[in-house]
Amino acid sequence: MFYWLAESENNVTTDPLIFWFNGGPGCSSLTGLFFNGPINVDSMGQELSKNEYSLTKLGSVVYIESPSPVGFSYSTDDSDPDIDYMTAEDNYNAVEMFFEEYPKFRNHDVFLTGVSYAGIYVPMLAGHIIDHQKDSKINLKGIALSGPLLSEKLNIKSRLEYSYSHGIIDENVYRSFLEQCCNNNLEKCNLVGEKCNGLRSYANFLYHPEMDIYQINRKCEQSSENRRPNSCSFKSGLKCEDYLNRNDTRKILRIPEEAGIWKRCQRLHYFNLEIEMDEYIKKMLKNNIKIVLYFGDMDMVCPFSAGQKIVDRLGIEEIGNGLITKNDQEIIGKYTSYKNLDLLVFKNAGHYVGGIYPESQFELHRKFFKNQKLNVL
Repeated sequence: MFYWLAESENNVTTDPLIFWFNGGPGCSSLTGLFFNGPINVDSMGQELSKNEYSLTKLGSVVYIESPSPVGFSYSTDDSDPDIDYMTAEDNYNAVEMFFEEYPKFRNHDVFLTGVSYAGIYVPMLAGHIIDHQKDSKINLKGIALSGPLLSEKLNIKSRLEYSYSHGIIDENVYRSFLEQCCNNNLEKCNLVGEKCNGLRSYANFLYHPEMDIYQINRKCEQSSENRRPNSCSFKSGLKCEDYLNRNDTRKILRIPEEAGIWKRCQRLHYFNLEIEMDEYIKKMLKNNIKIVLYFGDMDMVCPFSAGQKIVDRLGIEEIGNGLITKNDQEIIGKYTSYKNLDLLVFKNAGHYVGGIYPESQFELHRKFFKNQKLNVL
């Protein structure tokens, strides 16, 4: 499994250790490196520049390409992981192997971070870390997730509800979904029934082909031949493909030929409609692991309402809420706080909040790592 360690620009000996995971499933965490790491790539994929909002200003960051065969990670048996449980075990083993290679980080505060399907990867990895603490101590302090998928069932329901409330689908489509899948009650949908199956598949990509479902207030400009469906808000991630596939780059990174060509995303052959993150979140809260979940209100892939519903059904007590401001002036969102958990929604942001608010995402992480209030970012 391939990883990229970017050491802290401040104090390597005391700053926290941060693990970053991109989602998909099937998207490379090196995309995260070029979004929130120390370097950016120009539009031609040739020249590098510094990122002033790099996470390395806050700690040392490990970008793990998971699962195999994502990015430069590869498997000798050419098989995709069958289930998320296998990926969680592989991720835990990768973290342990990292500490064996770099024992100087063993006692550092550890934070798990990521975006999208990392909402599955990270809580399950945290569960493994908690379960193995007696065998191998890892000083896990918290997790921070942008636009996380936490329940596929709930996400599909929330996506339809979101589409309807934003005028993207009409009354007939919405009513058909409710009648065929939900007995006219969105909270009681049976998404795995035969009667609903065809409509569920249709519901995932019923949106206008020129609309970016990762940021619905943007229009897609890429042709359908050159992009995954409705994924153009991440087109800037494509510029790193040329850079990472250059011979000199691969030589410096010591990439074996078996790793093949680096791709930002590739489709994996597994999908788990049943998996839910509730119990993993409860386990983290029980063990005093701090959690921040933050969403953009323009994201239709993982709508903020799904995050709100997940937190609501945890049954934990709210201890405060209010507006998020930038520099204590401009209102950029709202936060709701619980014991050891914060839920944030940023206005006009999409799936990757840092794409619209790089400075505020940086401040979010800085304050989260220091256990400070997240109302001014």
